[in-house]
Amino acid sequence: LPMAMSFYTASNAVGTSLALVVGGMILQWAGERTWDLPVLGTMHPWQFVFMAVTIPGLILAPAIWAFLRIPPREAHPHYSQDGILKEVGDFGRKRLRLSILYTLGVGTLTGAKLSFMLWIPTLLMRIHKLPPGEVGTKLGIMFLVFGVAGSLLWGGVATLLARRGREDAAMITIVFAVGCFALIVAIPPLMPTPFLVLLTFAPCLLLVQSFLGLGHAAVQLVTPSQLRGRVSAVFNGTVNIIAVIVGPTGIGVVST
Repeated sequence: LPMAMSFYTASNAVGTSLALVVGGMILQWAGERTWDLPVLGTMHPWQFVFMAVTIPGLILAPAIWAFLRIPPREAHPHYSQDGILKEVGDFGRKRLRLSILYTLGVGTLTGAKLSFMLWIPTLLMRIHKLPPGEVGTKLGIMFLVFGVAGSLLWGGVATLLARRGREDAAMITIVFAVGCFALIVAIPPLMPTPFLVLLTFAPCLLLVQSFLGLGHAAVQLVTPSQLRGRVSAVFNGTVNIIAVIVGPTGIGVVST
């Protein structure tokens, strides 16, 4: 499961890579001009980029809806749909450390990852004066290489530990990787040149990818099979809310 979840979340790094490369190219191409579009009115370059990068999603969404089928599942003999929410609540109350501390921890780490994704490009453009296209290409390549490698590396480490009998393999791997991440996370923004920013950003990216797949795998491993879907939904939703508040938004508030 740890390796499977890590492989799945490696797609996050691929998507981020494409967004940075394509978004940077569009932003540089758009320049400083404004765009007058029917219905939408006048749009600035950054607004036009947001519109442009949604086009693939508009194409993929109906294709997924049309061709992807969810396999039928048998109902669990001891659980009904009417009582499943109560069971989720009981599960959360019985495991308060997982419900509160672990969710808070993964949420803040996700916030750190989002902050990297959104503010490192801004730092390179505003402080080091790199053009958007160059920033998008360089960071996009880094996310593709180090982001994917980080997800698969830590998934492989956790799987190896699990095969050796460690029931807490996912948690041990996360603690080690995040501990190393905490020691170096403040270094990239302090570097005097773009090259050094990117050089020190690479190991941060490799380490911070550890919890994306393993964090969700750890929840799945301790959750009864009949509750995994709803528990994961609550966990993911709460993590994303925490991440947005303490991550990019928090940095924007502090730096204003």
